[in-house]
Amino acid sequence: MVDLFGVLREMSSAKYSDACFVRQEVVEVALRGESADVFEQSLERVTCRAISKGYGVASTNNLDSKNLKGVSKLALRQAEISEAKIELLPVEAEKGEKVYSGRKGFEVEEVLEFLKNIRDEARDALGNFYSRSEVIASYSFTDSTFISSEGTNIVEKTPLVDVFVYLVAKGLSEGVASKSAGGRGGLEIIEEEDWSAILEDLTMRAIESTEAGVMVSGKEKKFNVILDNDGTGALAHEIAHMLEADIYQEKLFHDLKFEEPLKVVDDPSLENGYGSFCWDDEGVLGSPKILLGEKGVELLHTRLTARGEERAGNAHGVFHMPRPLMSNVYVKPSDWKVDEILEETKLGMYSRGIMRAESVVSEGRFQLSPEIGYIVEGGEIKQPVKHLRIIGDVRRAIPNIDAVGKDFQMRPNIEKGFSVSEGGPHIRIPNLRCI
Repeated sequence: MVDLFGVLREMSSAKYSDACFVRQEVVEVALRGESADVFEQSLERVTCRAISKGYGVASTNNLDSKNLKGVSKLALRQAEISEAKIELLPVEAEKGEKVYSGRKGFEVEEVLEFLKNIRDEARDALGNFYSRSEVIASYSFTDSTFISSEGTNIVEKTPLVDVFVYLVAKGLSEGVASKSAGGRGGLEIIEEEDWSAILEDLTMRAIESTEAGVMVSGKEKKFNVILDNDGTGALAHEIAHMLEADIYQEKLFHDLKFEEPLKVVDDPSLENGYGSFCWDDEGVLGSPKILLGEKGVELLHTRLTARGEERAGNAHGVFHMPRPLMSNVYVKPSDWKVDEILEETKLGMYSRGIMRAESVVSEGRFQLSPEIGYIVEGGEIKQPVKHLRIIGDVRRAIPNIDAVGKDFQMRPNIEKGFSVSEGGPHIRIPNLRCI
């Protein structure tokens, strides 16, 4: 057993210090066409962090006592030679243990059979359109112990599972569709998804993508854009980036007024969320935040960025100086039915799936690239469009959202190496640029 208290004593001259032991096991099972691959990995690492004149971090996976003593001294030395003004928001020292478990284990043979069933059902549904597929399931178990010079002493044990399905269809051109699902727990998290409905939707989109046209090159048009759950989640993700305290630009969100009641929420306590945690990477108890709503903004903070009444609890990063980052971020559902949103759209673009989402934080611009879009005319879904880019900025687009659905879905994601999730209902945003 690693003596973290001994490690902490080596940094006793620091203004603040902490030590963290992380043990993680990872299993990935992939079915790519007829090829099955299994990857397994385990790691153990201790990280020491100290604050003196500045911030020092050192970590190692060599856990003998001599090496641990050296690493703690290295973290302290780095903190003493660096020059930076470091202030930590005072917080209550946390003590306790949280152990999460799944109802089902992640047995490779059982997982492989599950993936084969998905692949075979998709191949049968695509018929002659079938080209290739990838179905990948991953499982990780993380056991983390964190102590600090302030008296924090916490243990958190978390299993995560996810699955990614990628289908390629062949026709007049190549068409693709994908889906990811997952959360905190065991194999049951992905088994309990409605795979018949998911695959019906995926195969339809993949086939329609083979016949989809493209927007006229070099030209753009403005549409009332309807984002599906994945698109809404991607937008919430990009908004959350803009609300990270260390890069926040107040001018982008000052005095926003909303057409439709809107709430963008970050909630690390979401049950079985892929980005859920009890304590963040500074040992601070996580709690829900309304990042954006009628009452203004609340930023994602660490103890390094929060001041006064601001709340920490979104620190990510054990092996380096922590940064604020989202956990489970989503748009809160409202009361529109999806059919109602479509029916009341005279001219629009229905965005399905997400291939890429990015933002220019300093300017508040975002760009979403769906897997496929559908032109909506007179409330009806018409011709499909691919290679589509949807462009907007938060000051113009977000206040004008005029429909927020009652449906709700989340999807897992990895951001900067950390598990997060994103989602929400269907929403409609008027007058976005589509290229």
